[in-house]
Amino acid sequence: MTNRYKSVAAIRDDAKGFMNGNYARAVGIVLIFFGIYYVVSMILSAFDQILTAIFVNSGMVSDGAVLVMDIIYGIISLVLNILLAIFTIGMSLFYLKIGCKAQAAAIDLFAGFREDFSRSLQIACRVNGSIGLAMLPGSVLLSYYIGTKQMYALYAAVISILIGGILAIYISLTYEMSYFIMHDFSDYSSGEVISACRKKMKGHKWRLLGLELSFIPYYILAILTLGIGMLWVYPLVREAQAQFYLDLMNPKKVSGEWERTV
Repeated sequence: MTNRYKSVAAIRDDAKGFMNGNYARAVGIVLIFFGIYYVVSMILSAFDQILTAIFVNSGMVSDGAVLVMDIIYGIISLVLNILLAIFTIGMSLFYLKIGCKAQAAAIDLFAGFREDFSRSLQIACRVNGSIGLAMLPGSVLLSYYIGTKQMYALYAAVISILIGGILAIYISLTYEMSYFIMHDFSDYSSGEVISACRKKMKGHKWRLLGLELSFIPYYILAILTLGIGMLWVYPLVREAQAQFYLDLMNPKKVSGEWERTV
């Protein structure tokens, strides 16, 4: 298996090579995505303030009311995160095209909405919904502690957040490639995409985690540039993920199309 698949360093180098000459378009699509992310964050912040105002003005400041408010906020947050995930599906197509030397364009960012929105929504819900459920117990317990100041609730919240965080990372590593698979296999249902991704990622989660962690020095440098460096780092990370996917699938040219290996 080690001889069949590329090392983390090799995948990262491939990503750098494919990004040469494509950074202008990549930076453009990143700016659009970051703009959308900012708008979604502002909407989420506005909902938080509105919910707080409603509960405070109505005199509903009991522990139960705070918990209900946090649950409503969590649901809204999950919905908005699913919306962002659909944009990420389009982002994946953009970088997959670059990795396949196809013509990538900014309009690809909206592919999740334009091309089979129902399937995109189902995949985004399955992946992000699973991550949200993993983190839910910790969030509820933390809200309970904030309202009651009971130390046992804090201990339970910390443990739940740690366990939930590990589960969320595992889920993310397991299904991260699903956003690429759905573009390569347009005839697959959402369930088949998830199943194929889970099957292909067996034995490769640590390799993907290693790839993700290898960019930590890049993120540190980007922070030192007051975030401006993210315009260079983020496209590189996304293209590295696309290169990981192509290496994972071990593609071969057959009649002008990628041979299926799932």
